Amino acid sequence: MIKIIFTSIIIIHGLIHLMGFVKAFQLAEINQLTQAIHKPVGLLWLITALLFIIMAAIFLLKKDWWWMMAVPALALSQLLVIMYWQDAKYGTIANVIILVGIIIGYGTWSFNTMTKYELKTFAATATSGEKVVTKEMLGNLPPVVQKWLERSNVVGKQILKEKKQIKEQC
Repeated sequence: MIKIIFTSIIIIHGLIHLMGFVKAFQLAEINQLTQAIHKPVGLLWLITALLFIIMAAIFLLKKDWWWMMAVPALALSQLLVIMYWQDAKYGTIANVIILVGIIIGYGTWSFNTMTKYELKTFAATATSGEKVVTKEMLGNLPPVVQKWLERSNVVGKQILKEKKQIKEQC
């Protein structure tokens, strides 16, 4: 439900940016925008609208990197809001909501990237068929650690080589 609301905010915000383009190129009468908008700035309004709509599509496709498209869209949007503050100040509210989404999206992307890297590294250090952890090997450890390792199903699993040993073999 939150994703639908968030996507709706992005799309509506992007469509509102089209108003600046329409006014600049005099495609329609836009009474809500009282300040004059020159054609080059009107193109910035159009680019911002397109970036938001593309960002919404990427977000709906559940791509982790959607926030990368959002950062320039948000920066350009806020720049236009500041330039036309009298008419566009409420766009800052939508930009703040989108900024929160970007922060969450970046955090998710960063975590997933780190996890993939660590799993890849872990898989590279795993050995095939050398030593296996036995219950006797856990005997010298504190009882709490022994219990935790047993519950973690470590007994019967392969022992990973230390990084130092791996480097020496390469």
